[in-house]
Amino acid sequence: MIMQEEQYKARAMFHSAAPPPPTPSSSDSSGGGGSGESFVLPAILPVLSRTPGQTRWAGPGLGQHTSEVLEGELGLSAAEIAALRSAGAI
Repeated sequence: MIMQEEQYKARAMFHSAAPPPPTPSSSDSSGGGGSGESFVLPAILPVLSRTPGQTRWAGPGLGQHTSEVLEGELGLSAAEIAALRSAGAI
């Protein structure tokens, strides 16, 4: 596996990050996040010695922006979104 190669380790080509926190609207545990386990990400390239890049945020939690997208992009009403949630579609 490439992450085990000594050259990649020496150049700090990978680092660990915490997963995003679970969102209140996501009821299942498949969304990743909240488990406390970290995962490995590629480093920001190029890796510079004086000003190395850093991942400060691993991204949103699963479903965190669902309502915003459904309302803002698709124009669904709150009632329509609630119906989709109760049907288990989202």
